Amino acid sequence: IISLIIVKNLYMENKLLVDWLKHAYKMENKLVAVLNKQAEDAENFPEIKEKVTQHIEESKGHAEIVKQCLEGLGADAPDFQADLAQVGTSLATMFDGDAEEYKVIKNAIMGFSSENMEIAVYTTIINIAEQAGEDNIVKVCTNILEQEQEMATWLEDNLADLVVQIYDEQMETEELNGIDGEMDDESEDVQE
Repeated sequence: IISLIIVKNLYMENKLLVDWLKHAYKMENKLVAVLNKQAEDAENFPEIKEKVTQHIEESKGHAEIVKQCLEGLGADAPDFQADLAQVGTSLATMFDGDAEEYKVIKNAIMGFSSENMEIAVYTTIINIAEQAGEDNIVKVCTNILEQEQEMATWLEDNLADLVVQIYDEQMETEELNGIDGEMDDESEDVQE
């Protein structure tokens, strides 16, 4: 009876770990698709494009590491292709209808949110793997967690500068287009 309980507990720990690893695998692959689009949107922002491109490669590596963890547990990686369409709609529709020039800000906000979700997922996997005695999974997922934390910190540190840069560019464009002048003319009419 005791050995049956031990086997059942190991199965449940591994099932839980496998389920969360499958979730992480799909998440990483979905985010690669989103990051590819964000890299395109950041064409006029070389520093952002470089960082997003770097994170694309990291995310591909994360997916491969998670796949290896799954295989080490005797599980197959899930098919994520069917879910890719949902990523674009679920993340992008939060800001649907906003002006084109704000795409980079929207992408940074979505990226920051996604990174924090990834941090939570890998923290969960690490905790489950510790309980299951899967030291290798703890080690590789801790490395992934550190990269996710670094990207989240980078986004948090750079979001304010990005907003200021785009705001300044927008104000400059409006001044060049005479929007300030039109407003001054209207205010004079009101005073008369």
